[in-house]
Amino acid sequence: MSNLICDSHKIFLSPSGAIENTNGTMNSNLAFSIINPVVNNPNIVYATVRVTHAEIPYSFYIINSNNNLLSLSTGNITIPVGNYNANTLITQLNSQFPTGMTIIFSTSTGKFTIIYSTSFSISTTSTCGLLLGFTNGIQYDSSLNIINMPYPCNLLGTKNIYKINKLSI
Repeated sequence: MSNLICDSHKIFLSPSGAIENTNGTMNSNLAFSIINPVVNNPNIVYATVRVTHAEIPYSFYIINSNNNLLSLSTGNITIPVGNYNANTLITQLNSQFPTGMTIIFSTSTGKFTIIYSTSFSISTTSTCGLLLGFTNGIQYDSSLNIINMPYPCNLLGTKNIYKINKLSI
């Protein structure tokens, strides 16, 4: 009777070890090269491979490439992809607004207000309406150089369940 030989390998994966990254700094679509842990040997009767533990985070940015455009009559504002709360979003927008324009947030209503030194409008091509509290596809014109958003802002992020299609070894 021959002796049973067991062999095990631990493989740790991190973005720094990926051989392919198809979406830049987001590091969420990676490919790894794993050296074959099974050796061709005539004394091996059978071989198994198993994943004993996997942590695969999948997160969504509140602001992404599909909802980051605020199109104003003064010009387009592109909000950088990322996660924001009301205060950090205000800081980001105020840094890009033209001189004399500002955005404020009411903690009692949860609504944003944009104020400018002259009349202005939010264009129908904006994509960030749900986030800021207006309906995309509708033009909003200032009244007395102010636009009060009709709805509370929504900075909760995307509601998704992600299914892993393939985990192959």
